[in-house]
Amino acid sequence: FAQAYDNVACVLRGDAGKTFGSFTCPASLTPQPWFENQLPGLGTAFLTSNFASLFQTNNVSTLFLQMNVFRQLVLGLPSYNNLQMLAILMATHGGISNYHAIFFTLRNRPWHGLQFDVNYTLSKSLDQVGNVQNNLSLITTGFDPNVDYGPALSDRRHVFNGVFNYELPFGPGRWVSSGQGWLNKLMGGWYLSGIFRAFTSLPYSVDDNAGVFGGSLAGLTNAAIPLVDVSTLNTGVFRGVAGSGGVGTIGNPATGGSGLNLFADPESAFNSFRRILLSVDGRTGRANHFRGPGFWNLDLRIGKDTQITERFAYEFSFDFFNFFNHVNLDTPSLSLNNPAAFGVFSSQFTPPNRTNGARWIQFGSRIRF
Repeated sequence: FAQAYDNVACVLRGDAGKTFGSFTCPASLTPQPWFENQLPGLGTAFLTSNFASLFQTNNVSTLFLQMNVFRQLVLGLPSYNNLQMLAILMATHGGISNYHAIFFTLRNRPWHGLQFDVNYTLSKSLDQVGNVQNNLSLITTGFDPNVDYGPALSDRRHVFNGVFNYELPFGPGRWVSSGQGWLNKLMGGWYLSGIFRAFTSLPYSVDDNAGVFGGSLAGLTNAAIPLVDVSTLNTGVFRGVAGSGGVGTIGNPATGGSGLNLFADPESAFNSFRRILLSVDGRTGRANHFRGPGFWNLDLRIGKDTQITERFAYEFSFDFFNFFNHVNLDTPSLSLNNPAAFGVFSSQFTPPNRTNGARWIQFGSRIRF
């Protein structure tokens, strides 16, 4: 089946005569014995005439569903039954993952009003599915769970975060020697605190399709196979990219697009990947990943805490979320099934409980007694 499918699919994709490793695409469509045997009288010609897109997009699972319909209703043949094992859905610890990291911390206890905690992690995380534990994910194929072995969804190579609090040097005694005068209460008690976070991008892969190996369509979308060393792909945030050849064109600024793209030449990047060949590829392209732009953000608070009397105090503060109003972009579409959106940045990261990622300012007031 795999050989027959690839022989048909590669011609329909326009790759006739091309060689990919040990596989050479036929020069033209020819009847494939496997399809002729499964759908006698209909065969290869019927499938290519009616379901060409299922070959072109590697939609193997749906192709089998369609073939099953015609075997039963048109040819009166037995269906592809799966009664012995209709479905197995289980949550198990049987998967494989690897995580290695080194962690550094620099901590400063209160000193002259300054306190901070800085952390840096260098890590690498690999697994078979590529999703976090609280998501339901199905492996691509039960025959070889390692076909998708590669960087985990949480694989951020560099992670840096820091928190600090600084009591500004306008405290008691600086204005009135007793430290209890009204001028001290007015000028003292100011503080500045913040949270800074920065980390590198999650791993990016170019999507082929779900169900490429005949598994569930609800499973992992399999990564396409790179034709070049992915480290040679220059990625970043490129501006004014109009796209070409039908690739990345929805980002064209002349037609209302953002003009932002992961690639300076999205068409060239798109053509650097191919569909999975079932008869040749023992692994998907997920292990050959690349990275996009990273993330950084600073949240700040400036406030004043005043002890009015021994039992009564008042505090107010201004909180600045995304103090620098820095844009952190969401992952762009990287699907072979949607070339027009390939690499186009169309949205920004939105923190939880927020409607957008722009700077937010919040005022707080508190009375303690």
